[in-house]
Amino acid sequence: MFEPVTHAPSRTAQVDGYTVELSGDLVAGQASAVTLTVSRGGAPVTDLQPYLAAYGHLVALREGDLAYLHVHPAEASAGGASIDAGAPGGATPAGPQVEFVAEVPTAGSYRLFLDFRHDGVVRTAELTVPTGPADPSAVPSHADPPDTAPARDADGHGH
Repeated sequence: MFEPVTHAPSRTAQVDGYTVELSGDLVAGQASAVTLTVSRGGAPVTDLQPYLAAYGHLVALREGDLAYLHVHPAEASAGGASIDAGAPGGATPAGPQVEFVAEVPTAGSYRLFLDFRHDGVVRTAELTVPTGPADPSAVPSHADPPDTAPARDADGHGH
């Protein structure tokens, strides 16, 4: 028999000598800005490498039923901004922060998995965050009711 595993809330993850910290809060039923900051040995990592055309990829799984949400970084969904840190005017810096806008459909606890690439190696940081309840005054961004909404990327396409 399948027994669900629960994880203690954690806004900081350690992976291969790197520390990843989450700032911002997920709020059910509305777009929520979150930032993941990558450091190593206490120093910010400012030379992240693109992985699948972005400095990070975020997957969220809702504990209990494993509802899936894949979120693109804010730079990838904001008109395709350049990820070349050397490019002038509007280029996305190569760290230490990777920004996302996520919309989780319901309140609950979510496991977040951040994939990032540094020194030619892709690493995955794991965090667990509870979400706050939906703001009743917020206007939903799509027509699905929050408790039955399919998982969607930040740019609105479902998985």
